[in-house]
Amino acid sequence: MAPKASHRVKFDRAKEHLNELNARLNVWRKEDANALFAEIDPTNANYQIVYFNNAEIPLERFSPLIGDAAQNFRASLDHLVFDLGLSYSGTLKKQERTDSKFPIVLSKEQFTTAKGKALSAVSPEACAVIEGLQPYNTDHPVIGSRGDYLWQLHKLAIADKHHSLSVVAAMIANWVMNPPNVVLDPNEVVFMIGPIPEGRAPVARLPRFPEARDGEVKMDVKGALSIAFKRAPFPQTGTTVTETLFNIGLYLDRVVFPPLEALL
Repeated sequence: MAPKASHRVKFDRAKEHLNELNARLNVWRKEDANALFAEIDPTNANYQIVYFNNAEIPLERFSPLIGDAAQNFRASLDHLVFDLGLSYSGTLKKQERTDSKFPIVLSKEQFTTAKGKALSAVSPEACAVIEGLQPYNTDHPVIGSRGDYLWQLHKLAIADKHHSLSVVAAMIANWVMNPPNVVLDPNEVVFMIGPIPEGRAPVARLPRFPEARDGEVKMDVKGALSIAFKRAPFPQTGTTVTETLFNIGLYLDRVVFPPLEALL
């Protein structure tokens, strides 16, 4: 059985880091089960205000895994380009080995400059595919090239190298009603989604639910805690850290790898 290609080994390692990150987040959520608490609204006793007690996030549990996942995803691209060079050229010169990498840039001019070294050993077909995958060819409809998954990965990997990925903020990813078929008047409720301000922060205002009688299901609303980048290196503050990394991995696996692996 042939060994797995090195870019797939790096990719699988990134997914392992992401799975471990999710596992540690689940433990943190259980440990901080009382981080969300409700108090009667002092302006109207028929309502309650939900607060988040933004205690210190255990960065040492999360930051290394976030950085390792990003670096392994990024390395998988460079390994793929290296193997494309070997497949096309047979052997690589010392300088070609040193310069080989998957360029990620924001303009055609930058790509033309970068490919002279980074892609000097790969085939013209592979070079054309890589150019077609560049962020400037896949503009996000709202935030432009910087919304592209390759650009997000590029900036994350750079941020990790400069030790700036350790700053994360607690966030509420969504709210869940119990029972799920309860309908609230949108004019009576306010829910916060996204990063939570530091300290004792109000995150929701909603009607006070009546006490459950025997046999009745207690009405309740719970916020799903997660983490987000406090100072995102790209306009991606509306998604969780894990969602961002998962989407990057999915993009590599389904969009970037297949046309290039076909050229190996």
